[in-house]
Amino acid sequence: MTISTDALARVPAELINKACLCPRCAAGLDAAAAVPDDAPSV
Repeated sequence: MTISTDALARVPAELINKACLCPRCAAGLDAAAAVPDDAPSV
């Protein structure tokens, strides 16, 4: 899978090679835009 350079830039330095990215984030898509305004927060 190709990882967006924008997505990689958002990974904190201490989590590089330790954190996982979901496919949506890895593609550089705005995950917040996919969540409806009335969705419960977690």
